[in-house]
Amino acid sequence: MIVNINMLLSAALALVMCGPQTPNDKPGPDGPVTPEDPVEGPVQKSISLTPFTELNQGEDALNSHAGLTARSSIKLMPSSYTEIPVRTLRVNYPNYPRISVLPDKTYILSWQEAVGASDGNGRSIHYAKSPDLKNWEWQGYLWKQENVTNGAGNKDTRNYTNGNTIVLRDGRLMAIGSFRNVSTYTNQNLKEDHGLKVKFSEDGGLTWKDEAQIFWGPNWEPDIIERPDGEIQVYFADPRPWISSSNSGTAMVKSTDGGKTWQPARGQDPYRVMRSQYYSQAKGKYLFSDQMPVGVVLNGTQKMAFAVEVVTAYTSSKVTHTVSVVYSPEDGNWKLLAPDEGVADCERIDNLDDNSDGIGPYMVQFRSGETVLTYTKGNNSKLFARVGDENAANFLASGTEPIFPKYGGWAGAKIESGHTMLVVNKFSQDGARGVAVGRFALNHDLTASSRTVGIDADNSEWKPEDEALYLGVSTDNEATVRVSQDAEYVYLLAEVTDTNLSEADKLTVTLSAPVSGDILPKNSKRLTLTPKGLVGITAYESGKWKSYDSGAAACSAYEGTIDSDSDTDKGWFAEVRIPRSELLISSGKMSLNFELYDSALNKTDKLTRKVYVSVL
Repeated sequence: MIVNINMLLSAALALVMCGPQTPNDKPGPDGPVTPEDPVEGPVQKSISLTPFTELNQGEDALNSHAGLTARSSIKLMPSSYTEIPVRTLRVNYPNYPRISVLPDKTYILSWQEAVGASDGNGRSIHYAKSPDLKNWEWQGYLWKQENVTNGAGNKDTRNYTNGNTIVLRDGRLMAIGSFRNVSTYTNQNLKEDHGLKVKFSEDGGLTWKDEAQIFWGPNWEPDIIERPDGEIQVYFADPRPWISSSNSGTAMVKSTDGGKTWQPARGQDPYRVMRSQYYSQAKGKYLFSDQMPVGVVLNGTQKMAFAVEVVTAYTSSKVTHTVSVVYSPEDGNWKLLAPDEGVADCERIDNLDDNSDGIGPYMVQFRSGETVLTYTKGNNSKLFARVGDENAANFLASGTEPIFPKYGGWAGAKIESGHTMLVVNKFSQDGARGVAVGRFALNHDLTASSRTVGIDADNSEWKPEDEALYLGVSTDNEATVRVSQDAEYVYLLAEVTDTNLSEADKLTVTLSAPVSGDILPKNSKRLTLTPKGLVGITAYESGKWKSYDSGAAACSAYEGTIDSDSDTDKGWFAEVRIPRSELLISSGKMSLNFELYDSALNKTDKLTRKVYVSVL
């Protein structure tokens, strides 16, 4: 009887509005009660759209996508992208930004006040907090430039640089900063004028305590790792400035008691762990490299992988670099190096920047396995990214477009959730300077939920635990796609935020067999969805897309006014069901790609790589 009422109401409204839903159409304790036939649409009404950040709430198993990462990709979410201006940062030349996600799901950002436009090294380290990545409030200094007396007994300036933070497993926030005394930096006999400091916060950076110096000696770019057994390790570039500004390697100090004490003790050499060698034409000798280390403990192992910047050539006019990944032994215990001789016998991958003079790498790993390597291309000073596998290897080719819109460098990154990561990068372009912040969505193979879906302009039976994919054309036009299934049908839910609805806006979904590359087998299907619903479905044959008699059905709903500037719209969604018999399902899988088009901007976004959907 419900179906008949809905059909009559739909017909009476000339198929413009769906009939009102009765309580029986809503999900009940045993799941939704679905009409036998789809409700006609589209429906203009108040709608609810679930942001990507609130989807994928079912936790992936550790390394759930091991062996599948060749189809994984990351995508900047335009609605998250924020440029924090210098007036908020309270410095003229911000540099070396780093970000962490606090236990209460707010954010902390650190950056250094660069010496000047041509010298990015820090003078003081600042920090700010935000509840939403958009609104940032300056909190003060992590460490501030100060006047000191150096080891020679003379007045000197102590500069702080390369600040970074990490949230430890016990909930404490740990901050670290590098410092140097300006006048004695190149003096081999006054190495203890420089060092590393740490401090801790139990309230998200509102107050700090237990400040301590943990290393005495020249250093740059510290990175903190907390190992599975709780040991805290700090890795840093280990320079020899009395020989050359481009003579480094990576060293480490560690704490086994939560940061109370550190090894080696003062006066002892740090643990030197990573080091490669190159010939310096400018110095006429071999020098060391492997600097700016950023590492991860690979999921479920003791092994670590570090992204490092490597000097490859040093002439009187230019220093060139590359980006490499260096691996610890399987048990995480390094073979230690002598202070000033020998190179590390480590597994490594070099030239991951495609010989583009890559600098400033950063690396993170998702719980599902994917590693993401970011770096700046020295030839254009824009930020790029490559996705690797669960072993921080087999990195896919970077995209042709940078992942942030403006020139920058020395970026930082942090995993936010199972399917999102954060990236921060300084920018300087078109007369503006500051720090850019962006959230990136992880798109990878997904498993359809098991649910019979009513095609009724009501998306309430879909759940936050559903796995989802993401696209974003602009701040005002983003889309998610979810997939469900039962014994007879495969269902799609496309949700699109859109503040300027148009009948020409569309989301195109391609469903095919799970085959590699860009091959489209015969009878692949393509669906075209708009705020008005499913407006076209075609099959691929002989190199062309052709209409066919499909058993697919759909209903859409939208909030706003289509093709009118009289109001600000919210967006639309469409539910689709397709008979399994029409789809190229092989071994319980099919491939999916989709593309979002915004007619107002005449701009398209699509998946970097198609994914496989499990529809067992």
